[in-house]
Amino acid sequence: MFNRLEDKISIYLTHLRILKSFDFARNTLEPFLIAIITDKQNGQLRMTHRVFNFPNSIVNQLIVNSDTSICLYGPENPGEFVTANLMLIESDADIRTVGQEIETFINNESGKKELVEKLITNPTIQVITSLAEGILSGIALLMKHNSDDPIMFIYDTWEQGKNPPYGTNQFKLHSNRAAEMTLSVYPTPKLAQQKWTTIV
Repeated sequence: MFNRLEDKISIYLTHLRILKSFDFARNTLEPFLIAIITDKQNGQLRMTHRVFNFPNSIVNQLIVNSDTSICLYGPENPGEFVTANLMLIESDADIRTVGQEIETFINNESGKKELVEKLITNPTIQVITSLAEGILSGIALLMKHNSDDPIMFIYDTWEQGKNPPYGTNQFKLHSNRAAEMTLSVYPTPKLAQQKWTTIV
């Protein structure tokens, strides 16, 4: 039995497919996925970010599937809620250059200060989502200077108080005309304490 107050979950990207080309001169894609994850563990708001790249991808190819799924969060107990804010970008730039630009933007000190002030004033799911949306929109503008194309934005939330808690053992399919992604939540319940008998 899953204990929503103690047991852990993991959120995985289990399906990713890009449905259209963004450059008729190339047969391959260079997509990036930027993930901003926030939870409220023990009453404390926490935020982290990760960048994933999928070089030499092909249109309509299943880039991520159940065998190659990517862990976006966990295993952790999120507390009150966990949010995932994702942006998929097709990039013409060098992978290392794009990754560094994204890291620099997210880690900007003035952005951090504004973020913390807003979260302290009103630490709700809606505020967190809007702040993450603002960060991703800023990254999208930054990438536009490289003629890069935002493909898809996802803003999703899983709550402790819902049934089942955090939507465990469920998945959410997100799609538009350009791409489709599936996020799945898996529980990691605590194992019962095993009894050992000394035999030697």
